[in-house]
Amino acid sequence: MSLVAAGAGKIIAADINPEALALAEEFGATHTVLSNGDLPDTVREITGHGVDYAFEAIGLPETIGIMPDCVRRGGKAVIVGLPPEDAPVSIDALALAEQGKTLIGSNYGSTVPARDFRCWRSCTSAAYCRSIG
Repeated sequence: MSLVAAGAGKIIAADINPEALALAEEFGATHTVLSNGDLPDTVREITGHGVDYAFEAIGLPETIGIMPDCVRRGGKAVIVGLPPEDAPVSIDALALAEQGKTLIGSNYGSTVPARDFRCWRSCTSAAYCRSIG
């Protein structure tokens, strides 16, 4: 919903669960991908060049590792889901640097939960209430 509210064009949801993809469509995904193959190639087929932003939200080292390959030159890959402490993630640092891509870590969106969650809750509740009439 936040991506739709922010005016994102193509919103691609990827998952191994068809039910999760159906839910993603309900929340505004314009494209869904059943992730059982080469996700970066599929993303490039949809967009022509990769996405501006990619968000990894489940914390799997494998999906974190392929996320930079899904973004376009100059794009940003955001780690939202945190992997276990002892789980290394393999990323092609040379390709990241050569293509000007950015890898960002986000723990609660880099917020201060005690301050920001209350504001976020009131803002999203008001927007949700307006959207359902």
